[in-house]
Amino acid sequence: MLKQFIVVVMGLVLAAGAVVATAAYLATPTVVVKNQASVEVDVTARWNRASKALGVIPPGASRTFKAGGEAAMSFDVGYPAGQRIATEGAYFTTATIVTAVVTDASVEVSTRLRGGDAVMQVVATRPAAAE
Repeated sequence: MLKQFIVVVMGLVLAAGAVVATAAYLATPTVVVKNQASVEVDVTARWNRASKALGVIPPGASRTFKAGGEAAMSFDVGYPAGQRIATEGAYFTTATIVTAVVTDASVEVSTRLRGGDAVMQVVATRPAAAE
């Protein structure tokens, strides 16, 4: 009887631990970078004292990663012809998704709560080519 009780308690403890671990993982902010430009782009994300070089992203591809904590995240995007776009920071915190959409002319960054609408949007445009 005591052994059965211990087995049941251990099972409940393990199940509770799994629920807590899953909730913590789902609450960690997610960052998605989508390349909708016609060329490959080189992207680096920066927040707090951290940065993540996502490397070269081909047209139509995306990259996803988790970023802990809360801060303002900015993106540096390099194009093959040498032009660069740097965005302002977009705030993120627990249970948010930061999405950066790169096009030929701009980088749009939005932050939203999981399952919600955009709560903040930042747009940086590429400078016009010199004549």
